[in-house]
Amino acid sequence: RRPPKGMRRGQVLGIVELGPTRQYSEAELQSASVQRLVTSEAVGRFATPVSKAQWLRRPLPVRGQPGVWKVPFPVELLPYELQPNEQGHAGGQRRRASLTRKTAPAQEKPENLPRVVVFDLDGVCWNPEMYQTRGGPPYRLVTEEVAANSAGEEIRLHGAVRRVWAMLHKLRKSGHDIRVAVASSSIRKKARPLLSMFEVAPGVRMMDVVDSQLFEMYYRKGEYKRPHLQAILQKSEVSPDEVVFVDDNEDNIRSVSDLGVVASHVPYGLSERAWAEVLREYRTEQHMA
Repeated sequence: RRPPKGMRRGQVLGIVELGPTRQYSEAELQSASVQRLVTSEAVGRFATPVSKAQWLRRPLPVRGQPGVWKVPFPVELLPYELQPNEQGHAGGQRRRASLTRKTAPAQEKPENLPRVVVFDLDGVCWNPEMYQTRGGPPYRLVTEEVAANSAGEEIRLHGAVRRVWAMLHKLRKSGHDIRVAVASSSIRKKARPLLSMFEVAPGVRMMDVVDSQLFEMYYRKGEYKRPHLQAILQKSEVSPDEVVFVDDNEDNIRSVSDLGVVASHVPYGLSERAWAEVLREYRTEQHMA
């Protein structure tokens, strides 16, 4: 069966459900039923049955690697019936509304927001991560949320990034003391041009939203994001309990656990649902303080 329009090689196109891998007997290997199901000309002694295969809602550009590897996977690309509901289980058609649901207006009132929101970039704001790509700048915009690099690989913003960053920028420009910071270990020569290309509102690029004094992008082996947050706290002179840090890596979250900031883990990137959870965690910490 051919893939849907717009899907091509070099992308993750679907997901499959696998049964247990086991060794097959000679008799089983020669049987017509097994021969019809295999996906290669040569049939080995071990096989893994595929019980179900489904196309993704959109393709996910990923650089292939030998063997088995992990890929940060945006939950909004899953088929509707496989997307988790509020309890973390597959939610079916009822999940459609919550995927695109905007955060409640009361949650985004200036008085309910942190004074500094610190974003990781790779895996939180976009995918794939820069180390997973062969190409780099120059980039070209494919859509408002997708850019292609010099190798033709597509970098896609996560679902809530443009709206959330535009909202924070608008509040800052309206005189509210709310700043956006970056704490990233990405490849600078690849990531920074993306920030200067993606627009979150007409004429407003992601780089325009970031406080230039709170831009921390470097790699410190074994220290994760601790030095980044320490620098941001020192430069911003904001109380740690008024700072939210958003990252997709649990090690990065753990590395700042004793700094007093509200560290929110978003393993599937910044979707509307993930952002609402970030704000819920912040309000909970504020009430406990």
